[in-house]
Amino acid sequence: MALAVGGFAWCGLIILSPFLLASSAPGGAETGFLLRVFFSPVCHQEIARSLSLWSKPLAVCARCTGIYAGFTLAVFAYPVVRARWSQPLRLPGLAAFLVLTVLDYAGTLAGIWENTALSRLATGLVAGAGLGLFLTPAWIALWRGSPYTKPHVSFPASRKL
Repeated sequence: MALAVGGFAWCGLIILSPFLLASSAPGGAETGFLLRVFFSPVCHQEIARSLSLWSKPLAVCARCTGIYAGFTLAVFAYPVVRARWSQPLRLPGLAAFLVLTVLDYAGTLAGIWENTALSRLATGLVAGAGLGLFLTPAWIALWRGSPYTKPHVSFPASRKL
């Protein structure tokens, strides 16, 4: 649940930035700008490669938007997926989810085609979904092995005197 809420909040902040930048609320534009600064370590934020809302760019580019949205959707869908899969997603399976992103990027680099905001968003969604399906079982395993999920106090069996 923590992973799902965290992903949802992360995606919400991406959308909140252009809303605040476009708002006339006191401090709104400044807060929207600070959200862009917050996301700058994880994305190049090129406006030409970003989707827009309220005539303002999202806090991350189209591909990153797709990755974060795909990840979050996969985390929410994981209980259904887990019921149908007997094994967690392994590295070769994750690589299959990443192939489209690599092809989209490589095709542009080679001059075969020019990727678009829609192709970046779509390939990001697929890659993010793969990452979500790969990392969620690991997160669950770590959480179950965490000392925070075990009782902190143990009571010895009562002794008869």
